Amino acid sequence: MTILYAIVLLYTFVESIFYIIYTIYLKPRANDFSRNTIKPFRDYDQFTQPNRRRHLLFKRIMERIEARSRFGNKDFRVEFDAFFRGWFCFEEKKNQGNAQSKLDPVIDYEGVLDLFSWAFFDKLRVHLKDWEREELDITMNILKERGLLYPKRSTHNRKWARPLLMSLDKGNPLHRPIFIYIVSWLIRQVSYTSLHFLGFHRHHVKTQKGKKLWYWYRFGTCKNVDGVKGNRNPILFFHGIAPGGLAFYLPMLRYFLSNLSQPVLLFENLHITWYLSFEALSEEETVYGVEQVLRNHGFYKTTSKLTLCGHSFGSFQLTWFLKAKQIYPMIHKFVLLDPVSILLSYPDVTLNFLYGGSEKDNANKQIYWTKLKIWLLASSE
Repeated sequence: MTILYAIVLLYTFVESIFYIIYTIYLKPRANDFSRNTIKPFRDYDQFTQPNRRRHLLFKRIMERIEARSRFGNKDFRVEFDAFFRGWFCFEEKKNQGNAQSKLDPVIDYEGVLDLFSWAFFDKLRVHLKDWEREELDITMNILKERGLLYPKRSTHNRKWARPLLMSLDKGNPLHRPIFIYIVSWLIRQVSYTSLHFLGFHRHHVKTQKGKKLWYWYRFGTCKNVDGVKGNRNPILFFHGIAPGGLAFYLPMLRYFLSNLSQPVLLFENLHITWYLSFEALSEEETVYGVEQVLRNHGFYKTTSKLTLCGHSFGSFQLTWFLKAKQIYPMIHKFVLLDPVSILLSYPDVTLNFLYGGSEKDNANKQIYWTKLKIWLLASSE
């Protein structure tokens, strides 16, 4: 009992220290937007007007909704309203004695401007430059041309829907006991041992800023045209959000990838695996790191035929390589498993992940299980 008491006392002490660190440093750091850098915008006209013409993206979204409306023989305004409302928060009514509070919140002109400022510039409206404001005006005219008008706040005395600004909204990280991170670390170590048994070896390369990109490599088992073991057509795999990283992919790796004769590269994204760190790799750093990996193992040639495979969050990384001038010509196959990088202009994925689901989801009988999964799996730190 003395030993058990000592263990409980020690864990309580460690957990208390971790909670203090979480409260004083981790949570404020997660909401410190001053460290964020605005990512470059992929323009439709990069060579003549780089980083501009953002309204073309919105125009493309509108045309897609119009095409879907025509195909389904539905009213465009109804379809657009259903799409647009997903990007706003309609808070529950309060002060039931007030007649005005019984009115549902509505989307207003200023709210639309705030949403577009975030969506196309990743900024608050007050921080926009002159050319960005001009681009915003063009975007608003696209709505006006289609008869989609929104009232200004000064003209009505009622509640207004709040735009969901995703990366600009302060997060609400949840404290998880340090025991969970210890278990995650143990799962990761078990997966590392298993990967060694499957013939993989762990390596890393450094990016431009000195960060490390970790990956696992297994030689190919067949011979290439020169008779040398290992061909030039590797498989590159990028995992999704999961505690322990590659641990939950071991069955697939055991029964699928390990039976292939091609070389296999498994890339780790530690920052979506319950790994306590704020130094996640950017798109540029990831692309640079993968280029170094391919070069180090002799695959950085135009004759190489790469098979890219990404699951869930890993599908985002795959889209980055479509824009990489050096890697794109080598891509031979593109495999998406449960992708989330497609049609992100629709709010479903980000809304459910960042804000816990819609009002309809919250009324579902499975709400407790849904929240539990978010609490356990979503790395909101």
